[in-house]
Amino acid sequence: MLPGAIAGATTPETALVTVTNRHNPTGRLTSRGELASVAEAVAETDARLLVDEVYGPYTAESDSEGAFGGVTAAGLPNTVVTGSITKFHGLGGLQIGWLIADEPFVDRAREVFMHVPSVAAPSRALARRFFAHRDELVADSRAHLRRNHELLASFVGDRDDLDGAIAAGCTFGLVEHERVDGDTLTEAAWDAGVLVVPGRFFDAPSGIRLSAGREPAAVDAGLAELGRVLDGL
Repeated sequence: MLPGAIAGATTPETALVTVTNRHNPTGRLTSRGELASVAEAVAETDARLLVDEVYGPYTAESDSEGAFGGVTAAGLPNTVVTGSITKFHGLGGLQIGWLIADEPFVDRAREVFMHVPSVAAPSRALARRFFAHRDELVADSRAHLRRNHELLASFVGDRDDLDGAIAAGCTFGLVEHERVDGDTLTEAAWDAGVLVVPGRFFDAPSGIRLSAGREPAAVDAGLAELGRVLDGL
């Protein structure tokens, strides 16, 4: 994520530059300092920077500036941050998240909120209950994350036929097979009952996105089955 590249790609009509941190699908993590440089470059074009931090809490330890650990761009000038309890916390059924920005932007967001699909009141109430038990639930999610990272990183690292790496503290990544493309590998895995995401969804058709989000025992079994699929290609 180079500020110069972003500045060179924008035009006077550019209103918004969006990034993901952690990056999806590679899992790369960008520091707050780097994000600040990007925000400065975006501001020079009179645009805003939107940082999607849905994967931001994916860190080995909760020792960073984010509310749940991990890097956050919250508070940077000219920057809007979005987050969710869908991924790291496993509460996708609530379909709820948040937005952090300067007060005028937030006020405008509230004005248009009534014109977009709204979050149900029970989801908002249950999300508040989550925050009442945040520390305990975050610690549980981080322990879950740590074990699944070990499983996935070891699996990818031990396969000579896979090219790619799982970023530190992360449970997903983009990998390529030495002989087949992403669609072929996705179909073979599906036939064996294993779901992986074809890289073409991310403009990387030669690879697949691997993710380990279930209980470690289920992840271990799924990786073992995927290994058998790879052995048969």
